[in-house]
Amino acid sequence: MTNSSHFRKVVVHVTAMGLLFIMALTIRLAFLQANHSNVFMQRDAGEYLNYARNLAYFNVFSKAPPGIAAAAPDAFRSPGYPLLLSLVLRISGEQRFLENALTVQQVAGALLTPLTYALGVFFLHPAAAVTAGLLTAFSPHLISVGGCMLSETLFAFCLLAGLCAFQWAIRGTVRVLPVSALLFGCAYLVNETVLFLPFIIAAAIRWRLNRYEDSDYRRAMKRGLRIFVLVFAIFPCVWMFRSHVLLPPVAARGTDRAIATLSHGAYPGFIYKTRFFMPFPYREDPQQPAFGSSMENFTRILWQRAKAEPWRYVSWYFFEKPLYLWRWSIIQGKGDAYIYPVNRRLEEISPLLGVMATTMRLLHPWLMVTAALALPLLLFKRRTETYFPQVRQTLSPQLVLITLLYFTLLYMVFAPWPRYSIPLRPQFYLCATWSLAILMSMIQGLFSKHRAESSISESGPFNG
Repeated sequence: MTNSSHFRKVVVHVTAMGLLFIMALTIRLAFLQANHSNVFMQRDAGEYLNYARNLAYFNVFSKAPPGIAAAAPDAFRSPGYPLLLSLVLRISGEQRFLENALTVQQVAGALLTPLTYALGVFFLHPAAAVTAGLLTAFSPHLISVGGCMLSETLFAFCLLAGLCAFQWAIRGTVRVLPVSALLFGCAYLVNETVLFLPFIIAAAIRWRLNRYEDSDYRRAMKRGLRIFVLVFAIFPCVWMFRSHVLLPPVAARGTDRAIATLSHGAYPGFIYKTRFFMPFPYREDPQQPAFGSSMENFTRILWQRAKAEPWRYVSWYFFEKPLYLWRWSIIQGKGDAYIYPVNRRLEEISPLLGVMATTMRLLHPWLMVTAALALPLLLFKRRTETYFPQVRQTLSPQLVLITLLYFTLLYMVFAPWPRYSIPLRPQFYLCATWSLAILMSMIQGLFSKHRAESSISESGPFNG
């Protein structure tokens, strides 16, 4: 009976994941088919293409346009996405490179939906996990970014897969921790902002282990977490060693881009003087590029401006930045859910996709509210369980919430462009769905309590 029940559960999970993947892939391939003939290849996308061609043809990591002269190596961008593009370029050749690269990207984007479900079932009812998977499948941001030559889709895939493997490991399969470390390492190579997240997650789980008695599980987890940290640390150490040893002093580095991004995020409301330059306030700032050229210049100029308008900057850094990061419309881009220009938007491809995009747009503010409630609900979950016992049946999405908090706090320091939150949409939808499930349990408990009280008062001492 136990084996039969377990088999049925596996079949249900695999079927749900398969259907979610097919649905997501169908939508993404339809979007790609409508827009593959006019892919924007300038700005960040152009730099990634330069990196890929330099790697494929000259074995050098450089953002310089490929040419006859040997390009100087740099470390301005992370190497993971250019490595993938260069691999596709070597296999496909120039003629089919773009089509194959974007197809690989959209397949990775479609895989986010079963991964969202797989992570969700660790702390959600399968129906709620399906809901989070559907939100990921229908997300216009995730669909549109997969049609751009940008690293967001690959980063989202590596990060979510790493979280799934880690969650699987701490639920008993400790030997999966090195796999999780490898996936987090790949995520770091795609986007170096993930650097501190694995250490924070490992520390949080290590702290939670203190409540367990000295058991085989506790000992295995401690050993596994040490391996996890060591395996992940190889990736940043190797990349930093390469940059330190191989690059000339004048080479562009990731730290240069980080300081520039700090300055770009230091304009309240993304405005320096006029709204005309709102997406690019630094273009009319006479103290740029000095403002973003070094930490010394950045801190000096920011301190001068913050002293002149202290409450404006307090409001910007502590309250407005998170709202900008998680808002719907892209700021530096074409607006709505689109970073670069497209031939046909979702609503122009089919009426059904138009309804889907409109529904997601209308739901987004409510999802922001419910996702934000995840933190207080988790902090006060024990107290909530006292009054609503059914909440005990719902486990906590601690890994997902730690991830969202980590990146939200990170972009409260740097520039909170809404584009940067796109890879985090699966975790965002999981937190929102979890909060909604808790709230529905609480409401159900209130109604049950009210019905019970009504039943007692109706029966009364003289009513049998």
